[in-house]
Amino acid sequence: MNYILIAIIVGGFVAYLLYKNISHITNHLDNLGDTSFEFYSEYSLFLNGIIKQIKQEIDYPKENSKYRLKDVSDNLEISAMLSSFIRKLVFFETVMAKQKSKEEIEAELYKILNSLDESIKNSFVDGEVLADELSEFLRYEFENLRKKF
Repeated sequence: MNYILIAIIVGGFVAYLLYKNISHITNHLDNLGDTSFEFYSEYSLFLNGIIKQIKQEIDYPKENSKYRLKDVSDNLEISAMLSSFIRKLVFFETVMAKQKSKEEIEAELYKILNSLDESIKNSFVDGEVLADELSEFLRYEFENLRKKF
């Protein structure tokens, strides 16, 4: 009878330890997911600001604008594309983005950045140089933001 009681006590203790460890791991994974969401939310906010700045420069061109279109007739098309990017990025700043996995968010951000890069190269004066500068700047900011999370 004593052996059964000892086995029940040891079994209960082991079950308690398993429960605590599983809870700890689950909470840790949940926190990692929140951090990932916060990171992509912050980066999307930053990208949104950059794209808005580019859009502003092509919508209201000035003589000393950094981003000038090769062909002014492309203004509406490029402006609409940039607006589309802005709408997509706003989604990643919201809580709704938590429904997407990290891989889905990264894939969508890659599409946006790749399209932006190609558009700058093809449609802007000194597009290759501007695209390279922007890529380096965005990579630098990505790494700085990554360090915070």
